[in-house]
Amino acid sequence: MTDVITIKQGASLALTLTFRAPDGTPFDISACTVTSQLRDTNGALVATLPITQPGALGVATISLSSTASIAVGLYSSDIKIVTPAGITVFSDTFTLRVARSVTA
Repeated sequence: MTDVITIKQGASLALTLTFRAPDGTPFDISACTVTSQLRDTNGALVATLPITQPGALGVATISLSSTASIAVGLYSSDIKIVTPAGITVFSDTFTLRVARSVTA
């Protein structure tokens, strides 16, 4: 996963995630609960990121129709997966950098 993702304030956000088992094969997340939150540098919750599973094995999408309500700055996020057996795993933490747009 990329460490820093940069997006302009007000733009749509769409990230495609691919989950793989340790052996590199796609990991079936269809029965799992997959969640993600965006937090500011003080740890305050900024947004709960909606995650959808389009049907492809091991694939999910994070999408926001607009980032206009998110202030310019740096934010942290990760992905939490809870399996039907109750096992919880987290992705690496990544940074979302929201930059000011130049063109109005």
